[in-house]
Amino acid sequence: MSKILDLSLELHEGMPTYPSPWHPVVDVKQMGRIDMEARRSYAVTLGSHTGTHMDSPAHMVKNGITIDMIPLETIVGTAKVIDFSNKSRGDKITLEEIKNCGTEIEKGDRLLIKTGWYKEWGSNAYYDRWPWITAEAARYIVDQGAIFVALDIPSPDDPLSDTGYGKHSPIHDIFLQNGVILVEYLNNTLDIDKDVIKLTALPLKVKGCDGFPARVIAEF
Repeated sequence: MSKILDLSLELHEGMPTYPSPWHPVVDVKQMGRIDMEARRSYAVTLGSHTGTHMDSPAHMVKNGITIDMIPLETIVGTAKVIDFSNKSRGDKITLEEIKNCGTEIEKGDRLLIKTGWYKEWGSNAYYDRWPWITAEAARYIVDQGAIFVALDIPSPDDPLSDTGYGKHSPIHDIFLQNGVILVEYLNNTLDIDKDVIKLTALPLKVKGCDGFPARVIAEF
């Protein structure tokens, strides 16, 4: 029997969000009450990049496809797991390391890159110098034909250049300009003990949106 593992962070009011002015905080307000309206309902405010979420090309590419346009065949299927759990604060994942990681990246591949950084979630360290992917490594992944990259870090970019208003995110650009779908903020990745898994990543189908929180499930 296969194991089903939830790789998603829990969404809740006041949860940490990316330290930029265009990332709203999560707000949850109860609207309907069982004792008054005979049913419970809530109004939930969140950003398109809250918690475990998916980036479509439209996040950084003018006229790029939006979250509702991503083919299900891209975001559901077999994924190769690449283990960089040896990485720590501020470490980079280089071209040489990707080439020598023991996983052959081929056309049409989905990749899950695990570092274990999710263990810092909820602490001040989470947004401080996470492991990141170099431009050369990102281009190699693109050139090899990968279509989907899932990560347990808040961004594939160098944290020293990726925060703040108007900052450029070159690693995002390399992936998204080439149509590679990204998932960030994965949880529980170190519990994956297989090199190949079935990965399901499903955001809500919000028309015209650049990204959205996703429930991400691994089966192995």
